[in-house]
Amino acid sequence: MKRSLRLIFAITILLTACSQLPSSITINLGSPTNTPASAATQVTPPTAVPLQPTVAPPTAVSLKPTVAQPTTASPTSAPKSNQPMVYISGTSHIETNRQTWPNPDAFINFLRQVTAAGMKWSVGADIGWLEGEARASEIIKTTEAMGVEWDIHAHKTEDRAKNVVKIKNLGGKPNTVISGLVLTELEEMRSPFKLSDGGTWFGDILWGYTLRPDHSTGSEDASTGLWKPKSSKEFYTHDANGNIIMVGGGTRDLKGAETLAKSNPKFAVTSATVMVNPNKLVVIDMDAKGGLGTDGINEIKSFAERMSKLSNVRFATISQTAKAWVEAGSVVSGSQVK
Repeated sequence: MKRSLRLIFAITILLTACSQLPSSITINLGSPTNTPASAATQVTPPTAVPLQPTVAPPTAVSLKPTVAQPTTASPTSAPKSNQPMVYISGTSHIETNRQTWPNPDAFINFLRQVTAAGMKWSVGADIGWLEGEARASEIIKTTEAMGVEWDIHAHKTEDRAKNVVKIKNLGGKPNTVISGLVLTELEEMRSPFKLSDGGTWFGDILWGYTLRPDHSTGSEDASTGLWKPKSSKEFYTHDANGNIIMVGGGTRDLKGAETLAKSNPKFAVTSATVMVNPNKLVVIDMDAKGGLGTDGINEIKSFAERMSKLSNVRFATISQTAKAWVEAGSVVSGSQVK
């Protein structure tokens, strides 16, 4: 009897507990007399409940900012400045004489270093080098990829048109800089040159004016700044209606360019040039015997670093300097202009 009561009591407790389970769960009590207690209940697995939440997902919110974008100039265009600027260019001339030709690899490496230092360079090559240097095409295309420009340099007037066509044929892009000019040639430069490929070329920018073709002492123009020469006889008289811009290179050495920059000239745009002998890879010295100085690549890189810290200095090629002068209003800045 006691055993039956205990069993009934246990079943009562169990039924009470089961009444609190979800309705989807069933209890199979089996036979109380024949089934061991450990197997008395068998629970049917509950019906699977989906894990997907019943709450509707929030409406997607765009991550795009609602703040209007500022209207600024393109990052490739520098903001305009009213500060007077000194534009410093770099250049080299390669002559027809083979003994003065640069070593191709050394010259390419030199130009790679000076442009990496921030300077802007141009090269004027005479027709003999353009026609005779086996690696001329490689040198021109490799250096143009660095930003180097190829000016038109010649010792004979008729060779200028040949140089333009030859540079094109070698894969280059000749610019409109007359790089080196004897006084008596100026009037011949006033009209476009006819090219053998059917085109025309006009040099509207002049750099490197000299009184005598032998470049003897005292024959080189050492003016800084820009103007439009009226004529060969009135070279230092500005002609506002002239069609050739003279870009003065100064003394063409590091000291001269740095002195000009630190003098804080008041012109909107003025200019100086650093000229390097491409064979010796040293800066020229107008007053030295043979015209060569001692400053090499290390001194040039140090100079470039110092100049880059001056707010009134810009590195630019000769053609870029002329363009900046025009954009600033073509205000005469030639140091010897009357």
